[in-house]
Amino acid sequence: MKFLQSLENVVTPANGIAATTGVFLTPIFQYLYGTGRLDILIVLFLMIGLDWITGISAAKKDRSYTSEYGLSRIPRSLFLLALPAVANMLDRVMGTLGFLFYGVTFGLLYGTVLRLMLIELVGLFRNRLLIW
Repeated sequence: MKFLQSLENVVTPANGIAATTGVFLTPIFQYLYGTGRLDILIVLFLMIGLDWITGISAAKKDRSYTSEYGLSRIPRSLFLLALPAVANMLDRVMGTLGFLFYGVTFGLLYGTVLRLMLIELVGLFRNRLLIW
């Protein structure tokens, strides 16, 4: 009987590539966003992903989806990911221990991503609400 955790199953090229990528990207990620802030960043990444999904759904519903529409959202998403990194660096310079980082991140979650998702969802279901 072969064990599930045998060395043949664990040491694979895919696992080696993933480990090497993690070794190089983790210090960069921690430098940009700080340590111990993974939970709030996962929420931010999920909200950006949901924003993309609702935007695509609303565009398909309105039949206004073009490649320019999708490509215009990429710089916006990169900007949303860059702001917490800049706030973290300003926290380090000013010694505020995460005040700016958390303020900017929660502001992005509330003011930008959630509001846009709600607007897109209301636009998506607008026709259905008028029928009722």
